[in-house]
Amino acid sequence: MKRSIKSILMASVIGLAALGFVATSNATPVGISSYDATNTQAAGFGGWSHSYTGTITNNFDGTVNETGGAGTLNDGLIGTSTGDTHLFLNSDNTVFDLYLSQSTYVNSISLYSFFGSNFIPGNITSLNVTINGHTGTLATTGFGPINANTGDPVHELITLTGSNLETLLTNQITLWGFVSNGSWAGYSSISEITVDGANAPTPTPEPSTMILLGTGVAALALFRKKFKRS
Repeated sequence: MKRSIKSILMASVIGLAALGFVATSNATPVGISSYDATNTQAAGFGGWSHSYTGTITNNFDGTVNETGGAGTLNDGLIGTSTGDTHLFLNSDNTVFDLYLSQSTYVNSISLYSFFGSNFIPGNITSLNVTINGHTGTLATTGFGPINANTGDPVHELITLTGSNLETLLTNQITLWGFVSNGSWAGYSSISEITVDGANAPTPTPEPSTMILLGTGVAALALFRKKFKRS
């Protein structure tokens, strides 16, 4: 009978693991192998410049589609000026599809611009993130050097922890619906994008799970008490 109790305890531990009570690994960088930019301004727009190795298709409405390649946004270099930073109009409804080098649970996304006297870097306040057909509108948190003209940091961090997206295993992220502030609110700029992911999502047990767990533990304690009396 002692072995039976031990077996029940072991089953409870396994059940806890299945319910998500397992410590997760720390976030690690996940590479962006390629990306597409749909409805975006071409290199040279506004005197800014960016590179892209894939196919560039003219939409004949002032925008282009960049598909099947890599470039400024994943070259591993944070921009230093308008000469190596992607400038785009929010009203163009630009969409960036990021293709990751491995499947991961996304913890955060960092958007880098550049440090200088320009008013545009660091003005993205929110955007939509889509993973596996699920979309969340997420606010950004500024970080990095402070733009002396705007008083805001020139880079932005998007945290997915606590959103409906953090438990979705994916190798593709879509960024769209950019919202910016300041005197140049119609424009956004990105010189590099990085992604941090994890092998497993952050465990967040629901109330129903906790009730089920408590019931199981209570039943086990009652069973053990009756066994001792018999």
